[in-house]
Amino acid sequence: MERKFLVLTLIAGLFFIFSSPVFAEYGSKGSFRKDKQEKETRYKQKEKEESREFKKSLEGKTPEEKSAAIKSYQEKKHQDKKNFYEKAHNDHMAAIKEKLAGNNKLSEQEKEELTGFYEEQYRENATWRNQQYNRNTAFLEEIAASGMTPEEKKAAVKKHFEDQKSDKKMHWKKQRFEKESKKKELGLSYKEKPEDDKAKK
Repeated sequence: MERKFLVLTLIAGLFFIFSSPVFAEYGSKGSFRKDKQEKETRYKQKEKEESREFKKSLEGKTPEEKSAAIKSYQEKKHQDKKNFYEKAHNDHMAAIKEKLAGNNKLSEQEKEELTGFYEEQYRENATWRNQQYNRNTAFLEEIAASGMTPEEKKAAVKKHFEDQKSDKKMHWKKQRFEKESKKKELGLSYKEKPEDDKAKK
């Protein structure tokens, strides 16, 4: 009997050890924002590691092979990002709907208006990210085909992405303003995020 109890305890322990990443994926109701930030941090860390590995894989390849590999890698990375943001959005919407279900201050129509607003913002973001990706891809192809020296190419790429930072800031600032306005319009309070969380990468 004691042995059977020990085996069952061991099996239960192994179940929780191996399933904890699954449970952590969704997090608890009260810690959704923290869970979301942790997922984004893990995702960015994974991206950096993959990028380092990819750069190593280019060693010894011809310029043509490098160019083809880079293009393929960028397309895969873009698709991975789309999948990540879509899943994050779906988790976010599920959390919002759960929270709204217990809200007695808003009518059903107002709740639908708010969830519709979040869906619209997500679609705008998805379109904006695709436009950024297409612009960047076209720019990098143009630079690669140009007669610039490697130093000139590096400087041009650096300037391109520096210039893009202000566009990103303006985009996220506009989104935050719209979100704040919508919540105020519905009589809800708007929680500002910490300054470092606002600056989207």
